[in-house]
Amino acid sequence: MRKQLNGHTYLTTEGDNMEAIIIQNDQLQVTISPLGAQMLRIVDAHGDRLWGGDPDIWGSHAPVLFPVAGALTNNQYHYDGKTYTMGRHGFARTSLFTITEHTQKAASFLLDTPQDNYPFDYAFLVHYRLDANRVVVTYEMANNGTGPMYASVGAHEAYAIQGELSDWQLVFDMHERIETREMVNGQLSGARKLYAVHDDTLPMNEDMFYCDTMVFADLHSRGVTLRSDHHPASVHVSFDGMDYLMIWKKPGAPFLCIEPWCNPPEPVGFRGDLTQKPGIIHIPAGDRVQKTHVITLR
Repeated sequence: MRKQLNGHTYLTTEGDNMEAIIIQNDQLQVTISPLGAQMLRIVDAHGDRLWGGDPDIWGSHAPVLFPVAGALTNNQYHYDGKTYTMGRHGFARTSLFTITEHTQKAASFLLDTPQDNYPFDYAFLVHYRLDANRVVVTYEMANNGTGPMYASVGAHEAYAIQGELSDWQLVFDMHERIETREMVNGQLSGARKLYAVHDDTLPMNEDMFYCDTMVFADLHSRGVTLRSDHHPASVHVSFDGMDYLMIWKKPGAPFLCIEPWCNPPEPVGFRGDLTQKPGIIHIPAGDRVQKTHVITLR
């Protein structure tokens, strides 16, 4: 289906019960839904590189996490003497965004709807741009209010994998001492686990995910590649400016999530004010913050 927006003709499709849009170049075609500003498909010569979103297994594809990434203690946070309730990963992933730009190779989505559980005059934009075999994803958080604003953001793309997980490896951009933070019910337990790696390579296996997400908080690398000696496709994710990397999958499911976050998961039992939340970003009145990660498909 073809439609007009701001003088541009663009392709649409149906996805997640919303009218999704398509951006494309000679190497990639990306389908994005206004519901959550979520990518539904990234198609290249190898096929669809994102998980298909089977609701019987895990019904998402690449949710956008704002204004928090991860779970809050008792699904609550405290700010300015008040207590607010907010579910895991915030409200953006279930909110309807407005399409503010759509060209052949780029699209932008805006969410600025007031929220009872978020007491800030905010604007949150998600920008997608294609550059050859790369998808450039930029999150823009703007404070339209007269006082400070506190927010964070995270990515949650689920990449389709063929064969067994043990066929696959994570290859970091630099040599690393691979230590993860252990989690209990979506929060940091305080325990750590050290993995044996060969130089920059961490072999994957299902046992890594029976407890929860792998949390990398001390990486020197600003990028990681998911690759296999048995399958030709690979994906590299770079995350300059996003300090934490989560790796997650549902055990037995044919996908792996590579998730750059600006904040780490909360420690178990954290009850501090939002301003004290680890990794939270302070945005002064009238200011804005951008965070970008880049997905390179090979």
